[in-house]
Amino acid sequence: MSAGHPGAAEPRPLLLIVDDEPSVLQVAGTMVRAIGWNALVSADAEKAVAMYRERADEIDCVLLDLHMPRLNGLAALRAIRDQRPDAHVIVMTGDPLDWHESLARAERPDALLEKPFSLADLRALLEPLARAA
Repeated sequence: MSAGHPGAAEPRPLLLIVDDEPSVLQVAGTMVRAIGWNALVSADAEKAVAMYRERADEIDCVLLDLHMPRLNGLAALRAIRDQRPDAHVIVMTGDPLDWHESLARAERPDALLEKPFSLADLRALLEPLARAA
């Protein structure tokens, strides 16, 4: 509980989910809320980067698809880190991780996550960040 407001719940960490597939946004959003986080979603990486710029102080982590139309995930990751170098970003992909591991690691995401992923997979990545938030 918050010390300043008796009875007030602790604020929930906020995750920005970015994927051009509506089903991924829906399922990931449901998973995130089940873990105890709040979720913002965007189907467009350019809009997500703009959203991040506006709310960087509120967003605790970004879950970002690697393959996006117009602006790909690695370019979005660079733009987010240009805004805030210590931003927590998890890159997800439907491809086998070894296809993109060296490329993605050059951009230093906090983690790589292969789709489809389980609630346990997501929880394992987010729990340490929730404690730090």
